[in-house]
Amino acid sequence: MTPATSSPHRSVLDILASTGVIAEDDVRAIQEYVTSTGERIEEAIVDLAILDEAELLKHLAAFHKTRFVTTDGLQRAQVPRATLEMIPRRVAETFGVCPVMFDAKQNVLSVVTADPSRPDVMRELQLVSGARSVLAFVARPAAVRACISRGYANDPRAFAIFDRQAAHGMLEMPASW
Repeated sequence: MTPATSSPHRSVLDILASTGVIAEDDVRAIQEYVTSTGERIEEAIVDLAILDEAELLKHLAAFHKTRFVTTDGLQRAQVPRATLEMIPRRVAETFGVCPVMFDAKQNVLSVVTADPSRPDVMRELQLVSGARSVLAFVARPAAVRACISRGYANDPRAFAIFDRQAAHGMLEMPASW
């Protein structure tokens, strides 16, 4: 299994800079932030208020040709235990994915991840889950971790960090996903 920390084929920074979504000065600020904090690029972009979460995810979803789920959407989502059990917690944490929906009729499992364009991971999840196919929606890495924590560990405070950030004006929460 390849850990979730491995980078996608094309970095988020490359995607956004090459399409003109973020300026060169922002690229440098993001790189410095990532180097000093160890956070992922997506978190740096939102923390530095270069893009709000919905705008960031919209661009990434367009690039990866998928849909996105905001932190607020994940916080409100009620994932059935049976859906979570399709992917063992250790696998979810390793790959940085969280199952969120299962269409039993079509035998399709939907997961959220910060790295949706990883066919090797999707194949592994398909094998582990027994689903005919796996769809990946893009979400912030921290939101995926919170979703895993709440779902698998029943941690009611998993999303609390986002509530605190929003209260301090550090994070804008979109109303829909």
